[in-house]
Amino acid sequence: MTIRGCNASNRHGGRRGTLRAWLVGTTLLVVALAPAAPAWAHSQLTAMSPADGSTVAVAPTEVVLTFNENIQDIGDAVIVTGPDRVRVEDGPPTILDANATEKLHPLTVRGHYTVSYRVVSADGHPVTRTLGFDLSTGAAAAAVPVQRVAAAGPARAGGGHGGLIAAASLLGVLLVGLGAAAVHLRRRRRELPVQQAGR
Repeated sequence: MTIRGCNASNRHGGRRGTLRAWLVGTTLLVVALAPAAPAWAHSQLTAMSPADGSTVAVAPTEVVLTFNENIQDIGDAVIVTGPDRVRVEDGPPTILDANATEKLHPLTVRGHYTVSYRVVSADGHPVTRTLGFDLSTGAAAAAVPVQRVAAAGPARAGGGHGGLIAAASLLGVLLVGLGAAAVHLRRRRRELPVQQAGR
């Protein structure tokens, strides 16, 4: 083989190696990005009014959730719970394009309000999340009653001692009965030889 032939063969081999490396790299990139593609299609929350983590002085009359794309009006739900653990949403949410609006009953208790939602993305996947805001005005939340177990009273304690006394009395009667039986048995043993001798 001539020098020119060797050079041509090396050039073709280098091109094949470069092409093979490019194909392998492209394939790996596609495989790496493939699992993330469906996640991009899910609707993502971009804003909430009142804003998540905010503190408001005026009680809102509704909660508005805004997403990055239109959401489906199928099986959507928004639950708003007050600091007293009472739900304050008023009916199902209204879906309009990329917005979900939930009307609220009058908020009269100050504290933290939790907003939990479930919406259906344009691709049919449900999306859930929990956020919240604080209301600085209103009445204080009522304390949640704590159930307590009543302590045992004196009567129960006396009943326990009464049981011990009854058991001790029964044991005493049994001991007396056993003693009487033993005495009777001794007398019978003593009288038996006398009776036999008299016969």
